[in-house]
Amino acid sequence: MKRIKYFSSYIFLIAFPLLYLSSCADSNQSAGTEKESNEIERPEQTEIKMVGQWLGQGDREQFIREFVRDYNFLHQDKKVTMIFPEDLVGNDRGGQKLDQMTAKQLKSDQSEYDLLMLNNVNNIILDEPDWAEKYLVDFTQIDGFAENTVDGVIEKNRERWSGIIPGPFIEGYNYALWSNQEVAEKLGIEIKQIGMTFEDFRSYLKAMHDYNQTVTEEERIYGILEAGDWSTLVNLFNQLFLSNLENPDHYHNEYISESKLQAWHQSLKQLETLAPYKPLHPEWKSMIWNDIFPEMLNGKYLFFSNATWMYNFWQGVNNGNLNKMMPSEYPVTKPVDYYIGGYQIMWVVPKNAKNKEAAIELLMAMNQPKVADKWVRAAKSPTGIKAELSSSSMGGDQFENFINSIEEKYGENKITLGGNSQYIFDYDRRFSNNYGHEVMAGQMTANEAIRTIRESFRTQNIKIVKE
Repeated sequence: MKRIKYFSSYIFLIAFPLLYLSSCADSNQSAGTEKESNEIERPEQTEIKMVGQWLGQGDREQFIREFVRDYNFLHQDKKVTMIFPEDLVGNDRGGQKLDQMTAKQLKSDQSEYDLLMLNNVNNIILDEPDWAEKYLVDFTQIDGFAENTVDGVIEKNRERWSGIIPGPFIEGYNYALWSNQEVAEKLGIEIKQIGMTFEDFRSYLKAMHDYNQTVTEEERIYGILEAGDWSTLVNLFNQLFLSNLENPDHYHNEYISESKLQAWHQSLKQLETLAPYKPLHPEWKSMIWNDIFPEMLNGKYLFFSNATWMYNFWQGVNNGNLNKMMPSEYPVTKPVDYYIGGYQIMWVVPKNAKNKEAAIELLMAMNQPKVADKWVRAAKSPTGIKAELSSSSMGGDQFENFINSIEEKYGENKITLGGNSQYIFDYDRRFSNNYGHEVMAGQMTANEAIRTIRESFRTQNIKIVKE
């Protein structure tokens, strides 16, 4: 039987090449007649030029790359070409170069890009208050857009965009007091993720100070990471201030009031109690955010005030140390109904775009529940697009627990700051110094700070409303 088997195999080895050559000949004879029918006829492609976002930010970068890749695959008549801001203006996070480039594109006869990415809506075209309505497509006029947007988000954000909504709210965020759990363990403290009071916060910083008395200068730990070019402690200040208002409804009043100044004075007194613990690095004002944010992973700081997007920033730096980080709710004096957070429109369609309709179709494809689900998983952050899965159906790590807890506790009661002092004072003085850093650093007392503020208002003839 073996001889028959081997003989059959031998015959096959001789016959197969002959059969192959024969089939090739037949194929060559019919190639001329069948080539056209076998070719895939690709439609003429419309190019959509897009300024990207989230380069180097872990799963968020992967999210947008996969979205563009899938869109190109499903829409063979379109070709999305994405270029990141870093390729256009360099690494200028927090600077003005991208905003200036965006303004130039909007004011030109025709924008070079069909989709522009907005870095800072407050700095685009300062001399035209209604610039968004003048230069951008309003998506509330597009069928199906509002139905897939989280309830209440459109109306709460119209004022920010001079009455229009120029794109989907793909990126949601909540601000947090991030902590390094390895450092916390070294200090012998257990940090509350939800329900932290200001006294809890003060006790954590005291533990850090006590620890620093027992170690060398090289081994010391700093309390709060802060940078001069992007101050994010102001969000903690605002949440604390909100919890000190006698009537929380006064927070949204668009004028300077006596009740606001009294609440801020109380907040300053609380920050003053932190000064003996030296919570800030002595050189923080000269530090650059891009240079120092990775240091939170390296165990030199206990706390960092920033938003949930830090999950992806740190992913891009050192994914192995990411699990040391825990986001916590900001400390307050008493419970409140609002929290610092919100939703961002990342991409807009200029009215002067070459392929405006194709760009609108792309953003409408982004404004879908399945895309929202992918975003929540990738970014560990909320989204303003209605998702198919609730956030509570996600897993249970410290990042997802934070999202779930904040969303359940505050819902859509989010406050988006337009400046460090917008709600403490008023909109016109939104960038005015409120002296929170100076008091926390021990450079002035709370009483000195509030006197300086009141004197400034007096000399400017600014009325302080009594409520």
